[in-house]
Amino acid sequence: MRILHITNNFPTLNFPIFGIFIKEQIESLNKLGAENEVFFINSREEGKGAYLRSLWKLRRLLKQNSYDIIHCHHSFSGVIFLLSGRWFHTRRLLSYQSDPRNEGGRLLFRILHIFFDRIILKSKPKGDKLKRIVYLPNGVNTSFFVPMDKNQCRDKLGLDRSKRYILFMDSYNRRPCKRIDRYSRTLSILRLKYQYNDLEPLVLTNTARNLIPAYINASDLHLLTSDFEGSPNSIKECMACNIPVVSTPVGNVSDMLSDVDGSHVAKSFSPYELAELANRSLNAININSRDTLAAKGLDIDAVALRLLDLYKVIKETSVTEDELPPTKSNYDPSPAITDSPHDIAKKSIKVLMINNCHYRRGGADVVYLNTGDLMESRGHDVAYFSTKSQYNYPSHYSDYFIRDIDALKLNFIEQLMFMPRKLYSWEANRNLKKVIDHFEPDLAHVHLYKGGLTAAILMVLRKKKIPTVITLHDYSLLCPRNIMIDGAGKICERCLTATRLNCIYHRCNRKNLYYSIVNYLEFVLNNDIFKPKNYFNRIICVSKFNYLKHSSHPLFRDRFLHLYNFYPLLSQSNPNTEKGSYFLFYGRLAPEKGVMTLINTWKRLGKEVKLKIIGEGVMSVPIKDELKKSNLTNIEFLGFRKGDELFGYIRKASFILVPSEWYENNPLTIIEAYSSGKPVIGSNIGGIPELILEGRTGYLFSMGDSAELEEKINKAVNLSDKEYLAMSETAYGFACDKFSEKTHYHELLNIYKEVVNGGTS
Repeated sequence: MRILHITNNFPTLNFPIFGIFIKEQIESLNKLGAENEVFFINSREEGKGAYLRSLWKLRRLLKQNSYDIIHCHHSFSGVIFLLSGRWFHTRRLLSYQSDPRNEGGRLLFRILHIFFDRIILKSKPKGDKLKRIVYLPNGVNTSFFVPMDKNQCRDKLGLDRSKRYILFMDSYNRRPCKRIDRYSRTLSILRLKYQYNDLEPLVLTNTARNLIPAYINASDLHLLTSDFEGSPNSIKECMACNIPVVSTPVGNVSDMLSDVDGSHVAKSFSPYELAELANRSLNAININSRDTLAAKGLDIDAVALRLLDLYKVIKETSVTEDELPPTKSNYDPSPAITDSPHDIAKKSIKVLMINNCHYRRGGADVVYLNTGDLMESRGHDVAYFSTKSQYNYPSHYSDYFIRDIDALKLNFIEQLMFMPRKLYSWEANRNLKKVIDHFEPDLAHVHLYKGGLTAAILMVLRKKKIPTVITLHDYSLLCPRNIMIDGAGKICERCLTATRLNCIYHRCNRKNLYYSIVNYLEFVLNNDIFKPKNYFNRIICVSKFNYLKHSSHPLFRDRFLHLYNFYPLLSQSNPNTEKGSYFLFYGRLAPEKGVMTLINTWKRLGKEVKLKIIGEGVMSVPIKDELKKSNLTNIEFLGFRKGDELFGYIRKASFILVPSEWYENNPLTIIEAYSSGKPVIGSNIGGIPELILEGRTGYLFSMGDSAELEEKINKAVNLSDKEYLAMSETAYGFACDKFSEKTHYHELLNIYKEVVNGGTS
């Protein structure tokens, strides 16, 4: 059976989850052997004119092809189909995605009812005697939306374990009918009347698809406050994850939530009633809505069977019945067969992500996990290979992860015995073979591997003929210590022009001879024995500075390329363009981060100029001692902060400070600051200058120059509100231009495709 789906709702790079339920519905039909094609009218990005421009394309497509069923999704798609003039002698079906009042009104609904063989409504019609109406809600993918550990999900998303999160699913364009004002009012009542002082809003807007199950499972309650809905998928997704729901009386919500313990549907649209029901839900126990979901036949596979039977009825009869036929099908599951240029099926890539750490410990680990999430959200298959840790996020191949030992916790004799394992791990070699044999990746993307997974993985990738890309998060191809700082804490480039034995001579690693020897041996192994040019098809530098530093490396230059990191929450960010009351430094507290330069500068600034320091590390104690010794009351040391609390400090700051005294690569701090609408003052070194537009997104000062930093701080303090607004908006625009998921995905996918299709080897 050949079906053409005409829709104005479908995922794109900019809006990867808008219309995702239609895409998933079509994919479920593919599995049942139906041949599906999509004609997509991209009105949300191209404007209303896209409807008129699509008329001739649709007319030509229908003239050149024959279909058993034309399935229009949304009333406007149905109108365009009729206007094409090619609807005669076709079997046609129209699905409303919400209440007809919200899709052109009742008059348009009655007109379309005349021309279509069946009209699918997501909620049961009340008292409407029109024929040809079918009640068939969308299904939910119960293999994707599954119950998960709440605390693990919160850790992954950077949320506070001690808070209560109330989930609100917004649309990409903040439609008024979603009534976020009613949601906010309900939360206020919960705080004031029911004393929920730990309540936090959790609003999702155009969130990456693969992160939605984690957000749902991290929530305590889903609050739906809409004026209109059809059959809201967010409720079914929460049911599949055993998360309670409180909703206004819209669509088919009452049908879905009937007999579901802990979930409630209000009789009115009053925030007071919603708050009262939310209070009951938050105190409910033994939530098991997943079983109810299955019993109601709301999983995606059951709905696909019913839809396929409806197609058969429309195709093979004169269509006089008004009821949906029984749920049965004679189709055998098989892959869809179609080579149509309009086919939704795109070739996915199987990517093996490799990194020393499988939780968010540092910037490189964040990039590794974000990149995997990005590829999965675009429909690609991703597997992970890393080391074991109690902090790890769940992974399908976690049983193959290798043991890792913190050498700093071993005595000297134990470290000597463990050193061969830190240089070459036979366990990593064996286990990676097993993962590759099972997963059969198209390519591998390596991040950090030295000292953990070790060079042992390179032999396996080459032997298995797996094309490999590596992202350089440091200077490991140039410096045995990786960060180009010597034992005295000074920037060092000796190994670029002289012997790498300088690493041992200058004791570059913690001023420790043993650690420095290990670094030297590791460098020789990874750069002279396992030569990178023999193992990496492409080498990604995340800053232009890093790219230029490596341009003289004896690899073929065409292997190196530059690609900025991206910020996965940029689409959800709500930049704060108001000038804050303090300056903020946050991050790892290490000597090379330049925090002492900040403190020395603040000794000369007025008491009214406030600085907050957030972070932890080896400099924590010296910083506290210096603040106490110098009685610096204009500096507040806050220690470690994360998640919503950290971003609260960022959003309320005036400027973010990045006074680094080493070759920073592509600081995540700047990316996060810009995404929050906060300009940055940073040192003129490494990859920082290419991210700060002087006087437009912030200010630069010479590394370690306290006097020049003071000058720039005073400039920032004296900015008018209008000048600050312009700088804030420019910073946010820079982030959208340089760090968006869309841009990064497009460029990364091109790299992957080039490598898979026979790039440099």
